[in-house]
Amino acid sequence: MSRARHHPRAARAFTLLEVLLAISIASLLLGAVGKFAWDISLARGRLARNATEASCAEAVFTALERAMDTAVVEADGGASGIVGSEASLRVRSSSVQLNETPSAETAPSEFVTLWIALNNGQLALDVGRGSTQLDALVRALRVRYLAQDGWRDTFDSRTEGGFPVAIEMSIWFARGDDSDALAELAPTPDRRRLFRTLDAPVVDVRAMLRARDDVEEE
Repeated sequence: MSRARHHPRAARAFTLLEVLLAISIASLLLGAVGKFAWDISLARGRLARNATEASCAEAVFTALERAMDTAVVEADGGASGIVGSEASLRVRSSSVQLNETPSAETAPSEFVTLWIALNNGQLALDVGRGSTQLDALVRALRVRYLAQDGWRDTFDSRTEGGFPVAIEMSIWFARGDDSDALAELAPTPDRRRLFRTLDAPVVDVRAMLRARDDVEEE
């Protein structure tokens, strides 16, 4: 009986087509990995930017809310308690908070001044101990004042003889090409908050807000 002989197969070289196909697959894989890494980097950048913006807005809003709690119509020497324009706001408030009892060290006649303004693309927050530049880049700041007769762009509590009904603060942050001062602002700000004033005249704030929104949409 004769045995079949098995001959080892000769090693076959890669054809040009197979080499090109392997290169194409490797390129696709590298591109996918690169895009994935780039997307992660962008996501991290957005998260960091959003956190900075949120921190900036919250610092401003918290400072203003605290100042409004004990704001005065007129401070010593005839200084206005609340005075501001669309681009800045100054609030003088009693140094004695609502939950505090006046003491010898803290007299009711002492005042703290809060000043908020936009300075070279950054919000400056001054609470009587020197101005602090907040980290987030801000494109625009708008402050509006709700009085009994409607919305105003300026307000002076000493001249008016009383508080505004509320103060609305809106912040637009600078992002990419939006930092161009000539570019149109988005209708809705990135952060907006309405602050009611204690002892202010009673009006229908919701109706005033609807009227404001109707004007902005026109």
